[in-house]
Amino acid sequence: MIFPLQMMLFPRTVAVFLVGAFAWRSAVLHRASANRGLLFVVATFGILLGGGLKRHEVEKLAAAGVRWIQPGIESLDTRVLKLMRKGTASAHNVLLLKWCRQYGVRVSWSLLWGFPGESDAWYAQMASWLPLLHHLQPGPAVRLRYQRYSPYHHTAEKHGLR
Repeated sequence: MIFPLQMMLFPRTVAVFLVGAFAWRSAVLHRASANRGLLFVVATFGILLGGGLKRHEVEKLAAAGVRWIQPGIESLDTRVLKLMRKGTASAHNVLLLKWCRQYGVRVSWSLLWGFPGESDAWYAQMASWLPLLHHLQPGPAVRLRYQRYSPYHHTAEKHGLR
């Protein structure tokens, strides 16, 4: 989406609002490829960019001028990702961070912790190999918050919460 007023005020900036989980792939990449050289501000809502971003998609985004993404990376441990029902593995998240560095795309991501059923040992194991990723962009550790109307709020007993 290109907003006419924004284009008049900031002609080299395009705001892309992504609403669906994977709707962005064809439409945004196609439009982005046609508008090379523009600075893209990617604002995401809902499911963000989705966990299945592929190398060639990162390359296309970078070639189109995208300099920042928020792909929904929330852990580098597959067991935690399974608790979150993310549908991806830690290896893919690390690869995505690598590809973004390779193509010059900054990444907003975080390590969420505090999930019902997680183990401290998982985080200890992750901490032992995180120094090996020192060359990749770091993300902050963020404690999970139990929001009203979230699955943890509606089915607290199922998750061992009070």
